[in-house]
Amino acid sequence: MEIAGLGCRPDILGFRRTKHERLPQPDERGIVTIVPEWICEVLSPSTAYLDQGKKRRAYHRAGVEHYWLIDPTNRTLTILERAERDYLILLVAGRDEVVRAAPFDAVEIPVREIFGDDEESGEGEAHAAETALVP
Repeated sequence: MEIAGLGCRPDILGFRRTKHERLPQPDERGIVTIVPEWICEVLSPSTAYLDQGKKRRAYHRAGVEHYWLIDPTNRTLTILERAERDYLILLVAGRDEVVRAAPFDAVEIPVREIFGDDEESGEGEAHAAETALVP
C-alpha cells in the first residue's frame, strides 16, 4: 500500500479513530490518499538507510505525527515524534522494556512482544500488520 504523494510504502500505518470514522481504503491504484497519523517501519539491512533517511523526510513533509522504527537485529523500538524541523527521538527501548508511547500511550507495550519473544525462550521474529486504527 502506497501513500499518495509520498512514493513510499510503509510497513505499518495507522489512523486515529477520532479523525477517521472508518479505516481509509486504497483507491483503484492501491494508493491511500489520506496521510496516516502513525507509521512504523521494520528496519532491514538492505533498506534501513531509506527508512531513516528519505522515507523519514517524506513522512515529515507529509505531516505524519508519529514515526516508529523497529530494529529486529538489535531488538529495539525507536519512537519519534514530529517537530517543526524534523522528527525528535523520544525514546529508544530495548526488548526487556515496557513502553507507553503515542499514539498508543493508553496501553503498556512490552517491547519483547513486538518481536514475538516469549519470556521463557527469548526467541521470536518481528510481527507486522499493514494498517490499523489507533485510539
